[in-house]
Amino acid sequence: MEPSEKLIKETQTALEKEHGRPISYDEAEKAVRFLQLLAEMVVDNALEDARRQSLLRASPAGFHFDKKGYSCRICRSGASGENSWFDEYGLKCGCCQQAINDKGVPPTVVNHDTWYSDWELEHFFGLTATALRHWRRKGWIVSRTIARGPKQCHLTLYLIGDNPEMLPAKALVEAPPTPETIKQLSHFRIFDYLTRKK
Repeated sequence: MEPSEKLIKETQTALEKEHGRPISYDEAEKAVRFLQLLAEMVVDNALEDARRQSLLRASPAGFHFDKKGYSCRICRSGASGENSWFDEYGLKCGCCQQAINDKGVPPTVVNHDTWYSDWELEHFFGLTATALRHWRRKGWIVSRTIARGPKQCHLTLYLIGDNPEMLPAKALVEAPPTPETIKQLSHFRIFDYLTRKK
C-alpha cells in the first residue's frame, strides 16, 4: 500500500518537531515506509501466533509445525514438518522434543537463562572442550545431552539447576562487572577451579 502524501507530510512535520531539524520529504517517506513494513511484520506475527494458539487448543498435547523458516527454541536449528513439535512450551525440533519426551532434559530449557552451552562456558569462563570433558569425568560439572541418533550429540546443556554451586545465574555473567557482581560470582565453585588452574 502506497503511503498517502498527507501521511508523509504529517510524518515530516512530526519528525521535524521531534528532532529539531529540517526533514526532507524523502526522509519522511522512508520513515513512513519503514513503519508500514514494521506494522505488517507485527500483524503477520500476531496472526501466526493466533493461528498456532488455535491449533494448540484443538490439539492440547501439541502438533507438528506446518510452516518452514522457524527455528527450535532450544537449539535454534530449523524445525518444521515431521522434524518439529509445537506445544505449550513453543516450537522445538525433533531431537530436542525427543529429549524432553525421554525426560533427558526438562521442558523449561526453552528458557536459555536456565542453562549454559559449551560455547557459553568457553566464552564466559574460558573453559576449553578438553577442560569440560575433564570436569565432567571428575564430576565437577554435570551435563545433559540431547542426542541426534544413537551415537551423535545434538547439543550439550549445563543446567544451572544441576550445578547450583558451580554455575551462577546468567544475568551475573552477562552484565558488565561491578564490585557487587564480582562479589556474588566469587561464591561459585567454577571460579575456585579457574583460579586454581592458573
